[in-house]
Amino acid sequence: MNRKIMINAIARWPKLTATFLILALWDFATPYVSVYYSDKADGELSYTWITDNRIKRGGIGPGGATGDSGHLFQKKNFFMYFQWWDNAGIRGCVNIDPQWPETTIFIDANGRMDLNAKGATDVKRFSPCPDDEEFDFLGVPKPAAL
Repeated sequence: MNRKIMINAIARWPKLTATFLILALWDFATPYVSVYYSDKADGELSYTWITDNRIKRGGIGPGGATGDSGHLFQKKNFFMYFQWWDNAGIRGCVNIDPQWPETTIFIDANGRMDLNAKGATDVKRFSPCPDDEEFDFLGVPKPAAL
């Protein structure tokens, strides 16, 4: 019975069906970036996503995650930054070049990008944020200038 209803709906509303399929494929084809925060961390991290003309702010608790989508058709000047910090001095910023289907970042308990052999963080997709002179893009303080 349900199959018959579906076939009738598709036959009666082909434009609606086509629109739905296009939107579903568009959502599936858009690259996504996920950030996971270690469950061994002590406190919450605040974050800001800056993607072209879109800004999103929030917080991640220990063991939590956040994410944002890139653009399906990225222009030459496309940018996506992820900044994170807490009240204890943890701070980092990374410029991300999202890759389909997903780019993943793991932040360890110290607030640094997790780069161990088991980690799935793909460092080739990242570069330092512009104008972030105090910290490098892994969340590590830069050495003082001599």
